[in-house]
Amino acid sequence: MRGIFHANRHSAITITQAMTLKPTMKTFTIKTLVMSSWLWSFSVFSDTSSNHHVAINIIKECQPDAERRQNQIVLFHSDVFSLSGWNHISDESISAEFLGVALPPERYDFSTSNYIADPTCGGEITYRTVLVKKLTDWHHQHANGLEINFAGSPTKVESLASIIIELKIHSAETVIPHTTALNEAYGEYISQEELLALDNGNINLSITLFEQGANDPSTLSLNASYLSSLTPSSIMDEWIHIEVPLAALDFYKEQNYSDTPILMEDVSKSEFVGIRLNPESQNGKVLRHFLNGQLPDDIPELFKEYHVSIKRVALVTR
Repeated sequence: MRGIFHANRHSAITITQAMTLKPTMKTFTIKTLVMSSWLWSFSVFSDTSSNHHVAINIIKECQPDAERRQNQIVLFHSDVFSLSGWNHISDESISAEFLGVALPPERYDFSTSNYIADPTCGGEITYRTVLVKKLTDWHHQHANGLEINFAGSPTKVESLASIIIELKIHSAETVIPHTTALNEAYGEYISQEELLALDNGNINLSITLFEQGANDPSTLSLNASYLSSLTPSSIMDEWIHIEVPLAALDFYKEQNYSDTPILMEDVSKSEFVGIRLNPESQNGKVLRHFLNGQLPDDIPELFKEYHVSIKRVALVTR
């Protein structure tokens, strides 16, 4: 892995270093089984905050379209090009916010040229990009991201069972600040406990379903999110199959970036029209959240960058 920060030269975590990190609140066991023409290494991550299990399957032999599709709404696949995205990094008017990213700004663009026939998966078309999360300031904290809009065929909450995403995190061009770099940059402002709560070097991806109007911050809208926390040494450079049961998502109403939790049962008739994939910190926050919104000018911006390939996104219906 190329651990670099061009502007700040903070150290980045390597795969060897990742193996020494303390475990998160999620634990897992591993066993092996054979399904269809794929060989899976099956891991069940148990979230200690709930009774709902999120399955993480490592795909040892990736084959094109090997999984059966009953009871599934396929949102992205080699023959369903539905992704869209955004990139603040290439916006010249705010370029000073992103001086420390590892790659040229255009490398973070959403582009049809990122659809690539992947030789590690039988030549299947995948989408490959680098996703970036800011760790210091909350303005444009999701520097870029991916989204699928299915407003033409909205799906009711009560009809959904789970979300499936198949992806790979590539060690090359993935940059995760080491805890030493975080301590050097933030240590005088927050405690060690807060530092570890902010980020501990894991791969964190936020998977969010949203209803109509969610992209307008002033509109009160329903969202349902799951924040993954994966140890780099366990999944890096592997194709993985993630299945998140709907009951494992946090449901909330959001307006002007303020969240109000809500029970899934109370919004069962509501309809989702899209799904969003964002890179995240360990707790989904940035340093500024710990400082009551006040941010000294001399604190450097740090970034988490995930070089990711997306193979498949689907909704499983009841």
